[in-house]
Amino acid sequence: MARVVGWRIAAWLIVLVAGVGAFFYARDAIGISLVLRGGTAGIDASAAHVQLVRDIACFIAAVSLAVLAVLVLGGKRRAVLPLRLACLLVAIWAATSVFSMWRTITQLREGLGALASSDASGDFANAVGSILTPMYISLGLQILVIPVLGWVAWRLGRADVSPAD
Repeated sequence: MARVVGWRIAAWLIVLVAGVGAFFYARDAIGISLVLRGGTAGIDASAAHVQLVRDIACFIAAVSLAVLAVLVLGGKRRAVLPLRLACLLVAIWAATSVFSMWRTITQLREGLGALASSDASGDFANAVGSILTPMYISLGLQILVIPVLGWVAWRLGRADVSPAD
């Protein structure tokens, strides 16, 4: 029985998360393209096109990341360097995204807090909590991804790591 190595587990997690991300980007891109084809009034077509291009680019990046991880797990030595670079790029993207998301959450909390102070029943405050909770979870996961991907990139660069093990 082959011994389980931490970088292999991380590579499988990369495949899983990138696959789920690719699914959501594809779903969003299909939804936007259907809305654009339907000619729904009241939407900003240029913003929808920008979002569609972004979703398609993120879909391609997620699929590429998953394929690289599968190739490394399959023993393809040539895929190690591209996977290392992809892990570093995703870690850098996540780091910049953390700052952007934190700024957005802060602005949203301030804006919603001002509105909630005028609500005597407290219903609005409960709605604010349900809006912010997924954002905090997403922020926490992005913060967690940064050191994990950094570790995987570092570990794949070590001479004792052999994809064929």
